[in-house]
Amino acid sequence: MTTTLVTFWELEESQFLARLRKVIEESQLLYTASQLKQLLEIENDDEVNWAIQKAIQVLQRLKMDSRLHFKQVYCAQDEVIRIDWRLSSFAYLLVILNCDSEHPIVAKTQVELIRTKIELY
Repeated sequence: MTTTLVTFWELEESQFLARLRKVIEESQLLYTASQLKQLLEIENDDEVNWAIQKAIQVLQRLKMDSRLHFKQVYCAQDEVIRIDWRLSSFAYLLVILNCDSEHPIVAKTQVELIRTKIELY
């Protein structure tokens, strides 16, 4: 089997720009859903996944490209493969706003986000 290494200089300009764009887009995905779940002290994966799906639907309704803000990834832990999500800052906040406010930390975080934004207090 032969392996070929292709450098950026060997790519056509459109291929180079497409790869560069993808690298830049992925560099904006700074957070993970598992980090968010831990921060908000949510035990159930389904709750975070529901909030992610709702946030993606919001972007789709507004004709925004959700792929710029959400990327599904797979993580191996203790011989188990699980799904996680990489999130942009925008997606991170949108997911928090869509989480169930029955959790005290979620409710507190939602209020703090809004307070920070409109500077009421």
